[in-house]
Amino acid sequence: MGFRARNIGSIQLFNGIDNEKHAFTVVVGDNGSGKTELLLDIYRKYYSKYAELYKPQTQTGKDKLRRLNDKSDYETLRLIFGAEFPQKVICASTSQFERFQSDFKADEYEWLSEVYSYIGSKPYIQDLSPSVRIASNAIKQLLIQQTFELRKANALKAFLDEFGFSSVLKIKLTPTITEDELVTISSGDIKNISLEAQLKLQAAAYHFEKIELLNLLSKLETVYTSPEILLNLSNQSLKLIPTSLGYDIEFDKRELSDLIRSGLVIVTDIETVKDQSSKTNYLSPDAKVKSLSARSSGEQCLFLLFLGIVASIEDNSLVLIDEPEISLHPSWQERFVDILNQSLNTYSGCHFIIATHSPLIVSNISTTNCEILNIQKNSLSDASEHYLRSSDYQLVNVFESPGHSNEYLLKISMHIYSKVKTYKFFDELDIKHLQMLNRMKQKMSRDDPILELIDSLNEVFKVYGQ
Repeated sequence: MGFRARNIGSIQLFNGIDNEKHAFTVVVGDNGSGKTELLLDIYRKYYSKYAELYKPQTQTGKDKLRRLNDKSDYETLRLIFGAEFPQKVICASTSQFERFQSDFKADEYEWLSEVYSYIGSKPYIQDLSPSVRIASNAIKQLLIQQTFELRKANALKAFLDEFGFSSVLKIKLTPTITEDELVTISSGDIKNISLEAQLKLQAAAYHFEKIELLNLLSKLETVYTSPEILLNLSNQSLKLIPTSLGYDIEFDKRELSDLIRSGLVIVTDIETVKDQSSKTNYLSPDAKVKSLSARSSGEQCLFLLFLGIVASIEDNSLVLIDEPEISLHPSWQERFVDILNQSLNTYSGCHFIIATHSPLIVSNISTTNCEILNIQKNSLSDASEHYLRSSDYQLVNVFESPGHSNEYLLKISMHIYSKVKTYKFFDELDIKHLQMLNRMKQKMSRDDPILELIDSLNEVFKVYGQ
């Protein structure tokens, strides 16, 4: 069976059935209602579970650690641990205000980096745009895979092709330590390098042992020589290839990922490449290259979220997404959940929890196993109840924020008024709708023309509502 995050404290997150399909919980509520804090609480809950499960204080604990690292039998592992836990936790947001933790503390639980992925713009790096910082995290997650699965390559390729991004990416790498500083470091004279370089080394040493760090430093020569590479998502694998003929890449995918993770190398640009021959082991002369930063903010957000999620995902993952609608065109908001579900249909058992302000995301969810959590009411409802309903309907019934001149409220009001005028009585549904209108009345501006209509209905109810 797939993973389901059923509750966090007294809040029910999902009531649906257990099966191998993906599950979705869409979290709605006003600003300040606690949507982001809810995602953080969920993240912290499973962080604590991982930390507890991994403690190798006894031989039994060490055996558990070995079994979980193997991840060979998920169901058996859950029985061993006696707890519900995801194989991986993924936190994703393109917002500058998200509050996910960018990395686990390696000095406490270094192994947790294997079960947690962060897709966002932290840490802050001067002179780099948020999109490039997010791309750097996504590329790191993509490259860290020990083996690159066929289904991951196909999922990425399908998504990139769907939006015209193509399945070849050109990556520009920049070392954060200069060649002269590297020479000085190699001689053992660390005190005579810049303070900034010393801090970079200190940060890298936080994640890597001395011998690993020395190996990474030796790989910087390759980046100085040719700082641009192509990531080619073929149908069989992910390939690192040079951008020019005659250059041999001297490190593998994991080493490049470690260089990025260490902070010794950063991704300073990412470009999509079209018309690149799959048979050419360097950048084709006729290839069309377009920088990610030259694309619209919506394209960047969509690209970065999907690249990061697909790069990180495993079966039975918990995926927390905060406000995916930022900068997205309405048509992409409408398709967001379905694209996510379809792109990842070769994976199974994942639970996506999405905090959003977008009625379009809610109204166009066609997948099963999807529920809507109103955090202010602490209530769950099946998403099918709201499928293909208008945005004005969603604003009233899901978000309880009708806005001005809401057409759904106008339609309901006129229907009641016309019906009562003819039949001279209010039935149960009319009374229920009038109660809803009066609740929404408290959230409408004083100049909203529908207010007068609701007041008239209340007067009519005094006459015919008994």
